[in-house]
Amino acid sequence: MRNFFNRIRYGFTQSMARSLSGRYGGRDALNFTLIGLTVVLDILFMIFRIPALTFASLLPLVWAMFRTFSKNIGKRYEENRKFVNFFKNLAARRTHHIYRCPKCRQKIRIPRKGGKTVEITCPKCHEHFRKKI
Repeated sequence: MRNFFNRIRYGFTQSMARSLSGRYGGRDALNFTLIGLTVVLDILFMIFRIPALTFASLLPLVWAMFRTFSKNIGKRYEENRKFVNFFKNLAARRTHHIYRCPKCRQKIRIPRKGGKTVEITCPKCHEHFRKKI
């Protein structure tokens, strides 16, 4: 009996490996967030019994499944990179100001210091400008 279950498990593992070969796989921050959002919306549905939450919980799940089975690996990788960078930039805004050079539009990150005016030199075009932090 044990051998029977081992053969079933092996067959299932092989079939999943064949179906995901050449696919993105989706083990990244964006997919984990989408699946977490699905779980949260399902819990909210169980609490409040609003039918629209059931449909709303299917959208992130379908998107996560699409990303998992997608063959366009480069595009899925780029989506995840943009997602992660968006949240890194949100966290950086708590400790730093982000300014743009008025000449070349280069982004410059300056640490927050209360009420000071600083002179900033653009690392790209070497333009000097003043900003109050």
